[in-house]
Amino acid sequence: MNQQLIDAIRDHNIVEFDYGGHHRIAEPHVYGRHNETEQLLVYQVGGGSSSGGLPQWRRVDVAKMSGLQVS
Repeated sequence: MNQQLIDAIRDHNIVEFDYGGHHRIAEPHVYGRHNETEQLLVYQVGGGSSSGGLPQWRRVDVAKMSGLQVS
C-alpha cells in the first residue's frame, strides 16, 4: 500500500478508504512515520467522520486503513 499512497501524493490523486468505521474520501498530502507508526496526512473532503465536520485535515494510521482506492 505504501507505493500506492506515494504515487497518489505525487500524481495529486484522490483516495478513498475505510477507517474508523467510516468510508472516507481525501486528498493525500504527506506520508511518513510518527512515533514508529506509518501515517498519512490527508485533507478529507467527503465520506463520514465521527470527529467533526468536513472538509478537515486528518492524520490516519496507514495500518488501520482498508479498501484503498486511488482515483
